[in-house]
Amino acid sequence: MDGASGTSVLLPIAIVSVTALSLGYDEGVMSGAGLPIKNYYNLGDWEYGIMMGILNVVAAPGALLAGSVADALGRVRSTMLTAIILIVGPLVVVASNSFTVLMIGRVLSGIGVGFAFVIPPVYASELSPPKLRGRFVTITEVMINLGIVFGYLSAFIFNIRGLNPEVSWRLVYGLAMIFPVVVLVCTPLLPESPRWLAKQDRWKEAEESLQRICADAEEASLAMDLLKQALQEESKEVGWSAIFCPTPRVRRMLLAGVGVAFFQQACGSESIVYYSPLILDEYGVDPGAYTTFDTLMVGCFKLFGAILSGPFLDLAGRRTGVITSSLGCGIALTLMALLVGARIPVIAVLLMGVFMVVFELGLASGAFVIGTESYTLGVRAKALSVGMFTTRLLSGIVSMCFPAMVEVLTMRGTLGTYAFLSFIGVLWMVMFVPETKGLPLEEVVKLFDDEPHLLSDRGDSMDYKTI
Repeated sequence: MDGASGTSVLLPIAIVSVTALSLGYDEGVMSGAGLPIKNYYNLGDWEYGIMMGILNVVAAPGALLAGSVADALGRVRSTMLTAIILIVGPLVVVASNSFTVLMIGRVLSGIGVGFAFVIPPVYASELSPPKLRGRFVTITEVMINLGIVFGYLSAFIFNIRGLNPEVSWRLVYGLAMIFPVVVLVCTPLLPESPRWLAKQDRWKEAEESLQRICADAEEASLAMDLLKQALQEESKEVGWSAIFCPTPRVRRMLLAGVGVAFFQQACGSESIVYYSPLILDEYGVDPGAYTTFDTLMVGCFKLFGAILSGPFLDLAGRRTGVITSSLGCGIALTLMALLVGARIPVIAVLLMGVFMVVFELGLASGAFVIGTESYTLGVRAKALSVGMFTTRLLSGIVSMCFPAMVEVLTMRGTLGTYAFLSFIGVLWMVMFVPETKGLPLEEVVKLFDDEPHLLSDRGDSMDYKTI
């Protein structure tokens, strides 16, 4: 929130973002639990791919629904609902006695993940001061990657001698419930978004919330004045028709926000996480504990990039960040494709680590940051939902189809396809993504009043005072 104190909003934003740990944990733990589950239920390759990808496919409509839920219930109560769903989903999986019941649990978890992709970044963008907004919004991405590392660490359990494989996969999957339980316990302590309260004409509560998160009464008063002015100026684009039948300005917003979301997953990042042991095998990495250790190292690279992404986007800028990231992903994937079969494990792990770092620096976090900054208050939650629907649907399709793609195109061809799409992403971002660094949310939307080809020039040259 413009005028908010960074220290006062950091803890609430971090608590809400913990729900995103569930997706990261699933990605990490399923890299180890996927094969034991496949063997336990005697699944074919397509069933195995569907089981691995269904969470993200279901998360796509879940993300669309999350926008309406966040607008109807508020950011805090919708966080409570997200936590409940993320507890029930893993519980069903752990208790499953058939593949059908297991898939029901995966579907429930997918709905919760869809919510967790939308609500935390919206909440963060509406509470954060402009100069720190990039760092605070990217907390969601940091949490996802922290979850991946936790998931990879849990995969070491499968290497414990004498432990029943059925007990192992149920145990590690059940650990996913810890994170949403923590969030559910903490939600009564969270301030509601002043922007959402104001949108509901609950001005007194909005003022009280601002007083909780701002450094002093003067900043709270200034933030309230800005909020009132913004609500008066913004058009009432609150229905889904504003998204699917957009005005020219909203269309330009969607080209930026949804475009970055699309290319975030088109580079195949989710497949590289889910199937990292399979990919590393192509470079001569030994199976078993060595593969688990190497995938953990890749996860640590990814977490390192996520931690750096917020400061990077705040310093280098959003536009520069996503362009650099997409270009770097394309180069790393090209090298990985060329070296398939070279049997050089160290180079393979290093290249995967470089890919993860450059991916996290811009594309991964940029989908959240640009996706929350680029829209007016009336459409913000719904538009971000469309972007997250795009990431989750594409992620699910990519992770489901990866085994079949490798069979048809070979590993080299699959990685080369991802590289080509990354280079296409560079061109898209050059054309449609403006620079929004350091601008209050109320000023960011003014960038989209211009024609698309002028966006970058105006975004770089405008010098708004940071409040």
